[in-house]
Amino acid sequence: MEINEKKLVQILKEQRTEFQQYVDSKFKIVDKRSDQTDKKLEQVDRRLDQVDQGLSRTDKRLEQVDRKLDQVDKRFELNDSNFQRYLGVVAEDFASKFNLLAESIAGVQEQLIAIRDMVAKNTEDIEIIKMDISFMKHELKRKVDQDEFGVLEKRVLLLEKKLARV
Repeated sequence: MEINEKKLVQILKEQRTEFQQYVDSKFKIVDKRSDQTDKKLEQVDRRLDQVDQGLSRTDKRLEQVDRKLDQVDKRFELNDSNFQRYLGVVAEDFASKFNLLAESIAGVQEQLIAIRDMVAKNTEDIEIIKMDISFMKHELKRKVDQDEFGVLEKRVLLLEKKLARV
């Protein structure tokens, strides 16, 4: 079989056509895959946009939370200073009441000292009175009572009468 120029051109055309079809089929596959990849990338892009929007909403919420926390911090600072003032007032009140109590105790101590001194003086007076009573008892024992005195008086009178007769 002889190949002439015409046949060679025809074979080359056929080869070229086959090759072109082959390359076209491969490009179609690549194009198809590229389209699929583009679609997936678009889906990923949309999903990333949604995530970005969600993050933006979250960011806004966090800013709101930050503002609220700042307000709470300010309230705590205000409450803390109010509480410090309150504690100062309570401490002052406690100190004044404690001083009043201390003064009252000092007054009671002075009264107790005065009472102790008075009791000591009364104890001394009672001892003196006891000694006086003891002395008086002793003296009374040495003295005669009225009945005995009356009897003695009669005896003396009788003796005087007897003496006068003699």
